[in-house]
Amino acid sequence: GNAQALEQAKLGVYSAEQLPSFKENYERAGGKRDLSAYCTEAYGQIALKESLKRNILFFQHNLVSDHVFGEMQVIFCRNVFIYFDQRLRQRVLDKFAQSLCPGGFLCLGAGERLPRSSFPAFSEFAPEERIYRYAV
Repeated sequence: GNAQALEQAKLGVYSAEQLPSFKENYERAGGKRDLSAYCTEAYGQIALKESLKRNILFFQHNLVSDHVFGEMQVIFCRNVFIYFDQRLRQRVLDKFAQSLCPGGFLCLGAGERLPRSSFPAFSEFAPEERIYRYAV
């Protein structure tokens, strides 16, 4: 479930079998350094370096009932909007706008798009990947 996924992300330890796909995704995202700058491989596993994990905050947040959650640089909200009606979707987008730093990113699921009413608060950064940027 969600709690288990969050714990896995906090640990930052994954099967080394995933390394080729991680490298490919990193390069496709524009990564310039070698991926080994951010993780180590040993005993059939890869682990994120502590220096990277210190800068990442993982927590569960109820989009409907919880308040704004601080100045975030990136928010991943994948495959959630498809379950919301237009009114609730706009309420959550307003919460995201209040929570993101200027220039921060909002990443949605593959089947989701921001409604046109969200612009100019958000602009399309990588539309094919459903990544939007909060207005600077």
